[in-house]
Amino acid sequence: MSDMVERVAIAINESVFGKAMDADERSRKMARAAIKAMREPTDRMVAEGEETIFEDRPHAEEWQIGATREGYQAMIDAALDGK
Repeated sequence: MSDMVERVAIAINESVFGKAMDADERSRKMARAAIKAMREPTDRMVAEGEETIFEDRPHAEEWQIGATREGYQAMIDAALDGK
């Protein structure tokens, strides 16, 4: 089981039951479905990710792993904000 599936499954349980609970097979199945649904980014997610990644980094050699992380987070934030 992936760390992200576990993380999302626990978040689902917390959202549904209002308290921290270990992941179970049902919440893991829902987590996989949620992650799968986010696999294809929206146009807004791509735009937010690119803007964040390449902001102040016009040259490829300036790209760092932190930029990728920030871009990914910006893309997920855009999805959660309904953009």
